[in-house]
Amino acid sequence: MKRCCEDFVKWVIDNCLEDTVSVHPDDLKMMTHLDLRRKKLTSLPESIDCLENLSVLKISNNRLTSLPETMGNLKELKNLQCENNLLETLPQSIGNLSKLMILNLSVNRLESLPESFYSLKNLTRLTIAANKLTHLSPKFSNLSKLLFLSLDTNELNELPDAFASMKSLYYLNLSYNHLKSLPRSISAIEELETLLLEGNELNDLPSLESHDMLIKLDLSDNDLSSLDFDVSALEDLKILILDNN
Repeated sequence: MKRCCEDFVKWVIDNCLEDTVSVHPDDLKMMTHLDLRRKKLTSLPESIDCLENLSVLKISNNRLTSLPETMGNLKELKNLQCENNLLETLPQSIGNLSKLMILNLSVNRLESLPESFYSLKNLTRLTIAANKLTHLSPKFSNLSKLLFLSLDTNELNELPDAFASMKSLYYLNLSYNHLKSLPRSISAIEELETLLLEGNELNDLPSLESHDMLIKLDLSDNDLSSLDFDVSALEDLKILILDNN
């Protein structure tokens, strides 16, 4: 641990971060929040796992192309903000972050997610918008505690039939992909309030009548010729957008 802290302190000094990060070993051990946004960072050190009590890590708006495998040792991490970087892959060890609840990976270059990703069973908020994802595993159903999910602006042609487990999901954004249809399990999401499907290639929809809590439904810019369900059954619906179909 001592050598690990020494290595981390050296990295802090080398990157001129002393005004942001303490260089005292005792402070590092007890640190719970670390904000490294907009620091022009191109990498994080393997020694980051010396921050054994870290709960919140913000590394957005940098130039990171990867994350160290030792990130998986941050067992107390609950909130990880990585948006607006250059990430092309995620470490396999990310699945070890068993307490992680909030994860933002938007505006990166991710084409796929490691299998270990689907072990993050305590995630409640997941944002992976504006990447290059082409595929999601059926194991996506493991993320059953999700409340907020944004997958917009990716390269998804289809989705796994994995949503039936997400009973409490209230926000789902699938806009600007290449979806021609949706999995039937979408109908099983009981508490959905916002469903955004703009800018796909949808020509068919599952019944959405079961979504009696739905407030906003955006189906604009698709290939729909009709809706095969009774919109009037959506009694709470306040916003329905059907432009350009």
